[in-house]
Amino acid sequence: MPTGDIDLHDPRPADVRLLDIAKGLAMLCVRNVRPSKKHYSLAQRSVIISKNLPREFRLVGLLHHAAKAYIGDVPDEITAGWSRTERGHEERFRDVIGARFGVDLIRVPECVLEADTRTKATEIRDLMRRLDSDPAEPRYAPWDKEIKPTCAELMVNDFVGQFQDAGGKYP
Repeated sequence: MPTGDIDLHDPRPADVRLLDIAKGLAMLCVRNVRPSKKHYSLAQRSVIISKNLPREFRLVGLLHHAAKAYIGDVPDEITAGWSRTERGHEERFRDVIGARFGVDLIRVPECVLEADTRTKATEIRDLMRRLDSDPAEPRYAPWDKEIKPTCAELMVNDFVGQFQDAGGKYP
């Protein structure tokens, strides 16, 4: 997926490209472990999270899933059982991407994690087939606004636009 010259085994901040992240996340379908009514991308989830945060946290909210643009998305239900070593590759990418854009993507603020959880609750309400294993009441209430999936091509532009709106600077 990446168009730049990034070494997937030894990523460096100078090799990280915003457009690679935007395109990569726009092509990744969220919650690929569950059926969805339409393609709903990780780029769109990231934009929703970012827009629902106080201004000073919007860039972290937008980029906290950015490593998945390079290494793919493994559902939380699977990664929950991974060891620290198995999680290390994604953490290395988060560190490199954070360094590129001047944000800490390792110690993600609680408000970003809460916004992510509320976005997931909204996705279940609006986009997913309900499963018996879903909690009766999610930990956080869904957002009021309904999620309507946007095609990948448009999400690339939305992601880049939100990066700029969130104060992101492309070095």
